[in-house]
Amino acid sequence: MRSSLADLDRVKDYEKRYVADRSGDQETEKLDLLRSVWNLYREWAADANQVLTRAKSLHSDPRLKGSIDRLDDAIGRVEARLSLKPEQIMAGIEQARRGQIIPAGELRRELHARLRA
Repeated sequence: MRSSLADLDRVKDYEKRYVADRSGDQETEKLDLLRSVWNLYREWAADANQVLTRAKSLHSDPRLKGSIDRLDDAIGRVEARLSLKPEQIMAGIEQARRGQIIPAGELRRELHARLRA
């Protein structure tokens, strides 16, 4: 389980190093990088799910509980992230660039107003 979590840290590091600031790149290059990182996360999640399944079969060992929970949480976060395809991320970036966004504060106020109505 430690190895799986360390692998996830390496994927995150790769993403920070190679994807974070690519403002000068062509759109196709950015999309290719996003796809590459998305695939790394997808492969990690598949492998980590296998590790988690094996670990849960040993759940009777109380020393594994914390590690199982950490790996399960990490898988959940990555799977949530994978629900957005690279093309959707690029579309969102383009919308933000065109100013087609709603600031978080305004969205929060709108949601609170709907709850009170």
